[in-house]
Amino acid sequence: MSVSGELTELKRLLSLGGHTLVWRVGGATGTSDERGIVPLIKLYDGGARGVIAADRIVGKAAAMIYVLLGAKGVYADVMTAEAEAALLSGGAEVCRGTVVGAIRNRAGTGLCPMEEAVAGLTDPAECVAAVKKRLAGLSGE
Repeated sequence: MSVSGELTELKRLLSLGGHTLVWRVGGATGTSDERGIVPLIKLYDGGARGVIAADRIVGKAAAMIYVLLGAKGVYADVMTAEAEAALLSGGAEVCRGTVVGAIRNRAGTGLCPMEEAVAGLTDPAECVAAVKKRLAGLSGE
């Protein structure tokens, strides 16, 4: 199946299953119902590479992790233009619903903390380190 075909299938699974993330690596499909960027960090730390994914929200922070995951294709219901550019430059096929200028925090009062963490960064590895540091800070570690 082509990347486009897999993205269509994963998008269908995302919408039907009520998941926050659906991915495929080497023919195996996985899902997550966790909110935020944590499922992507788990995929990255678990050594997944060459993923094709359907996600609810992809901002720059998530896009940089997808680049390091060697994403072949990424669909998002909501995606920033900056995330789309990062994914395309990383070689991923991109499909998206709504394009937004920024990802807001859950309260809607400002930027998402993960987007704040990667603001001004251009190296994907630095972005992952910044996201992990911010996650640790948010969880009180």
